[in-house]
Amino acid sequence: MMNDVYSDRLAQVIKHNGTSVLADINSLSRLVVGGQMPDPAPAEVTAIIAVLRHHAVDFLQKWARHPGDKPPYETVRQHVADKIAAAGALSVADARWALDAWTQALSLKPAPGAALALEEMAPPPTPPAPPAPIAAAELPPAAARAPAMAPIGTPIASAAVVDDAAADRPEPRFVAGGRSRPMGEGWVWLTDGWRLFIATPAMWIVTLLAFIILTFVIGLVPIIGTLAGLLLGPVLFAGMMIGAQAVDRGQALTLGHLFAGFQQRVGALMLVGVLFALIFVAIVALIVVIFGSGLFVAGLNPDMLRQSLGPLVGAILLGALLLVPVSMAYYFAPPLVALSDLGTIDACKQSFIGVMRNALPFLLFGMVFIVLAVLASLPFMLGWLVLAPVAICATYVAFHDIFYED
Repeated sequence: MMNDVYSDRLAQVIKHNGTSVLADINSLSRLVVGGQMPDPAPAEVTAIIAVLRHHAVDFLQKWARHPGDKPPYETVRQHVADKIAAAGALSVADARWALDAWTQALSLKPAPGAALALEEMAPPPTPPAPPAPIAAAELPPAAARAPAMAPIGTPIASAAVVDDAAADRPEPRFVAGGRSRPMGEGWVWLTDGWRLFIATPAMWIVTLLAFIILTFVIGLVPIIGTLAGLLLGPVLFAGMMIGAQAVDRGQALTLGHLFAGFQQRVGALMLVGVLFALIFVAIVALIVVIFGSGLFVAGLNPDMLRQSLGPLVGAILLGALLLVPVSMAYYFAPPLVALSDLGTIDACKQSFIGVMRNALPFLLFGMVFIVLAVLASLPFMLGWLVLAPVAICATYVAFHDIFYED
């Protein structure tokens, strides 16, 4: 038996925060629970989120505002509940309860009055949208205990309101393993990255400087700083990917986007850094076994360096060769975790396959980028203040182009 307290909390959360909270599933869950999310989550919260993920809420809103003849709510509810149950997400009874909760929370009152086909509900599920901030507001006692409703670093929402046409636009479809793109796309990724940069150049430069300062300060702490950098690198990178996605959708970029990764499956993102660090250590150990630890000492001694130049070059080439597939697995892993809701291992696999399938466009991308990097380095490295954010934006463009199909 479902507890209606959670449906009442959902109504209060929507009342005080608006429908923008629907884009941030993690925060929505915490607010409905009224505190720290327990493990396992309450069945009521699971049902509420499952209905949202399966686009049933969008369908209910479309049904409610449809001006023509349409089936009654009871018929719609049963139809949608059957679809969600057939997908294996919920039982029919739990789906019906969650649909009622959303109908109450959103005050969906059908207008009286061309017929609406039940089959128009969007297919489930698609990757969740990036987190939208929750405006600070007075919540009822149960929801007020939710920790860090608007923590420092939360991205500020754009004031733009999505119109009905945008709301009805189908979500891009995730392509497992990525699409194989033509070689010319490598140039398109860079030009589209430039387009995202010039949409808000000053904020991109501020975000980049904040990233550099933050990583520099973390690196000053002996040993712990190095470990923290490995763990936090994918989280901060994911935050910049979330920021690029926001700009691509016409929203404002804020400094808070740099820290948005801490609200998007931070554990899985840190695990990406752990895996990368372990593999790097394994590669170094393999080189030591093959060439001997004396090479590292020889690299610091000019006299020994001349005697060990051949083995040292071989060690460098072997290390670079082994790091190529590791880099391929790492490149898209943070956005795949944060924006596509994949697990750490699956994200690394998908990233490797996606990069491998697009070797030619990445070859062109790399050749052009090398030329730009040389030019950016000439005026006292100042050109990197522009090139680095453009590269970040281009990475997001490549990620979306490869792994999503409109």
